[in-house]
Amino acid sequence: MFIDKDLLIKKHNIIIKRLLVLKPLRFTDRLLSSFITYYFIIKITIGHYIEFMLFYVIKLLPLTLVIFKMP
Repeated sequence: MFIDKDLLIKKHNIIIKRLLVLKPLRFTDRLLSSFITYYFIIKITIGHYIEFMLFYVIKLLPLTLVIFKMP
């Protein structure tokens, strides 16, 4: 999952961590776009169900705040 750095991370003061090894971010045609450098893990609780979710922090388009999976 990907989340926008400027719109959500800064607004909600989410603490992010630097990846030890950069991950390449590629377009659907496999061309390199940039590198993912930061991430955070959040705990989601719904009733008695608890799950930890990993989000990579990147710069997304202005109207795209979160990408939950790749197509």
